[in-house]
Amino acid sequence: MIRFDIREGGKIIRSHRGRGCIHANNGALLRCSFHLVQYADGDIRVFCPVSINDTGRLRPQNGMGLDLNMVDENSTFEGTTREGLRVELRGFIVTKRSLHSTAGKPVEIGFVLDPTHAELTRDTTEPPSHIRFQLVNFDFITIPGARIVHPSGMSCDDPVLPVTCNGRAMFLQNSSGRDVVKQLEANNGVDVTCEALAFLSALEEVEAIEKDISLLCVLLTLLQGTRINWVNYDVMGASGEIVSSVCQNAVTRPFSSNTILNRVDPAPFHQRYGGQYLQDLIERMCPRLIELEEAWELRGLINTYNDAVSEQDFVELRGLKIGGCMEILRARFLALKDEVHLVRPHSKFLKVVPELKKRVLKDLKELLPDEDSENLKMMINHLQGANYYPFRRALRGLLEEIGLKGGGTTPKEVKKATEAAISAFISIRDQLVHTGEFLVPTEADGEAGWSQERILSARWNQLQFMERFVGCVLVSLLGWPQTLPAPPDMLAE
Repeated sequence: MIRFDIREGGKIIRSHRGRGCIHANNGALLRCSFHLVQYADGDIRVFCPVSINDTGRLRPQNGMGLDLNMVDENSTFEGTTREGLRVELRGFIVTKRSLHSTAGKPVEIGFVLDPTHAELTRDTTEPPSHIRFQLVNFDFITIPGARIVHPSGMSCDDPVLPVTCNGRAMFLQNSSGRDVVKQLEANNGVDVTCEALAFLSALEEVEAIEKDISLLCVLLTLLQGTRINWVNYDVMGASGEIVSSVCQNAVTRPFSSNTILNRVDPAPFHQRYGGQYLQDLIERMCPRLIELEEAWELRGLINTYNDAVSEQDFVELRGLKIGGCMEILRARFLALKDEVHLVRPHSKFLKVVPELKKRVLKDLKELLPDEDSENLKMMINHLQGANYYPFRRALRGLLEEIGLKGGGTTPKEVKKATEAAISAFISIRDQLVHTGEFLVPTEADGEAGWSQERILSARWNQLQFMERFVGCVLVSLLGWPQTLPAPPDMLAE
């Protein structure tokens, strides 16, 4: 029998063995044993070794010849685990096809299936009692004295962080100690760190609970600056037996400790990660996330922001992603205000562009008589940009809408600090978009001889400013008031 190295995919968090069959695309039926595993990063694989007889015919004899390509994305799989759970898979990718042949022995072939979703069910009439999710990368401290409380009033003393999302009570439990999180910080890995429990009385509630926990993961991703997602769940009966189980090949990212709580809140770690602190933030911000998610496209935006602050990328790339986040926020703000990104309808403005180019070119020749004519033509080719809604004006309107301002003790100081922050953000963004680099003074600016250390520091400070600026916009939008960060020293000067 062909043997697969199931551990090559990393740490295994779920494992089911059983017997099943693959329905090939040519109608063949391949009976096999199987081993379904899920790895800590959410990846799901099903290892299926198959034996066929030495005549090249499939077992059972159905007249179909041997062709490894008969198993592809159009094939299906079904089987039963040793625990009595049934599994059916469709739309999977075949990541490996293997063949081993020894004279006088059955031919051995094997397939590795890579589905995005695996649901296991049991034929039972037992009603569900609760559902338990496994989450990756969430780090927190439980609330002393908090406990899991069953709707019947019964409770257990396991330490938890109770939260409410969309009116649903959930209980978060640390499934691993701080040592696991420290390992993730050291090796930029992904692992299950938390379990979330919710109670239910009917299987029809599972879909709604799944949506609620997904929404909670989006909010936690924003707060902790690392992609938090659920990778699987079990629906349990009152007897403790699994009623159904689901694994999803969730989008995960390496653990990052570059949390937004570090950027917008100077409180010490034990407070920022403390259960009561996080509970208050979740219950304050979750209703706003539910209200605004669709209109502001916040799920994708938060995940993009999280990728932007990832410590795995070059600082310039991170800065460009942050700028992209602000572009999305600006576009959604204008759309919700019934504004458009163009000052005049595009077709109408295009009609005046030729004449506008002629007039501007004439003026440029008078103002810059020594400039090369080709350079002047390049300049006037940018004139269509004059029809775009000014970024500064849109950004200022967005900040006013959500009540985000600069610091100060008087209205004049606040206004000055707000404009300074806006100007700094736009200057850094423009520099990144046009040159792919952060702002660094040159001899033309009257600066010379900057050390490499000072240049690196300037780049880092500008990135941190952009991250905090957009982070403050996002959390203010969700009901956590903030103050705009002060510009980096270089720009403040």
